[in-house]
Amino acid sequence: GVGRATELFQLDLQVNVVSSHLLWRTPYVVAIDNKIEQAMDLVKNHLMYAVREEVEVLKEQIKELAEKNSQLERENSLLKNLASPEQLQKFRSRLPLEALSPAATEKMSPGAAAPAQHRAGSAV
Repeated sequence: GVGRATELFQLDLQVNVVSSHLLWRTPYVVAIDNKIEQAMDLVKNHLMYAVREEVEVLKEQIKELAEKNSQLERENSLLKNLASPEQLQKFRSRLPLEALSPAATEKMSPGAAAPAQHRAGSAV
């Protein structure tokens, strides 16, 4: 039927495309394809090496920054505990408006309440 003829035509067309492609794959074309593939592999390997190297540098920077952050948080906590409520209020009044955002205020509130409670408890 017509369906079978269409299938045969499409199959014949595919065979012709593949065979013409194979005819064009001379040793010269194959050699060029191989050189292109080798060049792409070389570029890929170089990029992967560069990315791995950069990742290692960034990991080290992250580690150093995390240690510094931890140290600064400990110092900040210590200073908050040693400061009087008046000193904390004076400090807050000098901060720029960006530092007084809700997130920054929430971080400061627990530390501000602790010294007042601590001082009240020790006075008793």
